[in-house]
Amino acid sequence: VNPKSTDFQGGMGALLIFAGEFELGATLVRKAINLSPNLPWWQIFSLSYYHYQRKDYHETLHLINRMQIDIIWIPIIKAACYAELGQINEAKAILQELRAAFPTVDLAQPGALNQFFYSDVIVDGLSAGLRKVF
Repeated sequence: VNPKSTDFQGGMGALLIFAGEFELGATLVRKAINLSPNLPWWQIFSLSYYHYQRKDYHETLHLINRMQIDIIWIPIIKAACYAELGQINEAKAILQELRAAFPTVDLAQPGALNQFFYSDVIVDGLSAGLRKVF
């Protein structure tokens, strides 16, 4: 394997983070970023997972705001971050937009986040943040 391959390091790092192996995954994604700061969105997104589970909500928001993609995961994490930072009105506004875009998704229901996130650590953390809004 080419040690300078951003595809391999970033991809494997992201998969490890998504699987709950946060430290090793983040190390690989950071190595990939050092080689090329323009990684695919999903690799940058995985690093936001890492920072969220470390309760580094400002860095999570910084990474999330870099992504110019319209997927359901972005507003969920943004709302949870704002809630954890005590910015409840911002979190509510994001969730209102989310409900308009995805009317069949009810994040207040138990287990709703398990549809979108695989790591129990992330689901538990996001649930804790979102409970502050509901």
